[in-house]
Amino acid sequence: MEVEMSCLAAIVMLLSLLESTLLRLTRELIESDSDLPKLHDVMSRKDNGIVKYLKYFEKYIEKQENQFIVGTQKYDLLMFWLKIRNNIVHNNNIITSEILEDAKRLNMDIYTNKMANKFSFNSEDVMALGNLCGSTLDDCIEKGLYCYYSVDEIVGVDQS
Repeated sequence: MEVEMSCLAAIVMLLSLLESTLLRLTRELIESDSDLPKLHDVMSRKDNGIVKYLKYFEKYIEKQENQFIVGTQKYDLLMFWLKIRNNIVHNNNIITSEILEDAKRLNMDIYTNKMANKFSFNSEDVMALGNLCGSTLDDCIEKGLYCYYSVDEIVGVDQS
């Protein structure tokens, strides 16, 4: 039980950290470029947190034809984990058919404790989410900010 509780807490924490990091990147970007619109002026009220910041990056930062996050498999996985997070926070982690259907559609293994009627997560799940969050931030920086600021390479970083 202690491991499961730690995993639930880690899932919520990782997504909270991703959201706060995206908020910080977005704020810093808007402050550094007065030509960019303010976040609250252009984003839909129905989009919250991570979704709002990722959509802002795609709409105003990206200079590529292909989307690098929204609409990708990575985005779908992130939306799945956000549903998990919201279920943990707002629904006491109770098993829902919507999450089970999404897991099946995404080919995700999700475990359940039928006696407790709750989802069950382990350290591998937490590591997978951590990698997804890190990869998402990498994309925002490398495919978003680097492209926006025309950065070809990082000074002092071995590219080999």
